[in-house]
Amino acid sequence: MAEPGRSIRGIGVVVALAVALSCAAGCAHEISPLVDPGAEDEVAFQRARAAYDAAQFDLAQQGFDDLLAAFPRSRRAAEAWYLAGRCRYERGLWDDAVATLLAMRAAYPQSPSVVSAS
Repeated sequence: MAEPGRSIRGIGVVVALAVALSCAAGCAHEISPLVDPGAEDEVAFQRARAAYDAAQFDLAQQGFDDLLAAFPRSRRAAEAWYLAGRCRYERGLWDDAVATLLAMRAAYPQSPSVVSAS
């Protein structure tokens, strides 16, 4: 018989691995025509994304978390939240990654990032 809580951790790892595989083909981060490239939130997003693309996941996570705290209604909020979850995954913070991605899916069910957060 499995230890209590062990199967939940196993499910979290499976979900996190599914997220990684779904994003393996690449995540699009191009600037939408609906986004002002000079807006503070967009500048913050691009800075965090640059850290993410450079595999500086701790710095990227902090950047995405800061963006979400400062600009919760940003057009980039769903994508930033998703990438904050991916940063947690890349850092081996499985439970936190799963919780972050599930919360993102609940908050933004219509976001294109939901498919990758499944």
